[in-house]
Amino acid sequence: MRTAKGDAGMGFMDKVKTAAQEVAVEAKKMGAQAQGALSEAQLKRRMDDCAKRLGYLYHQERTGGSAPSAETDRLVLEISELESQIAQAAAETKIKQAAAEAQAPQPSPPPTSTPQPPAPPPQGSP
Repeated sequence: MRTAKGDAGMGFMDKVKTAAQEVAVEAKKMGAQAQGALSEAQLKRRMDDCAKRLGYLYHQERTGGSAPSAETDRLVLEISELESQIAQAAAETKIKQAAAEAQAPQPSPPPTSTPQPPAPPPQGSP
């Protein structure tokens, strides 16, 4: 039979365990978010580089009078592909975060203690 002190100690350990599990879940979520943000940033940087080159080509075509080049078409296609990859990376990040949240421990019900009968009065009392 557990004493009241033992029950309190066990409740404290349960709280510590639950808190540690919650921290682990949050760390997984943050890791997934950071990884996704890095991937998206790299894709956006590549897309910006393509847009910059496309702008220079457009300027050259407009001021030089040259016809649109195959390079222009290639850059437009690459930008479109990068936009799709960015959207996919964002969706994957959300999925990973949701999976980490699903692994979160469910709060356990509070411990129940069996009622103790009242202590008998000390002997020798009037």
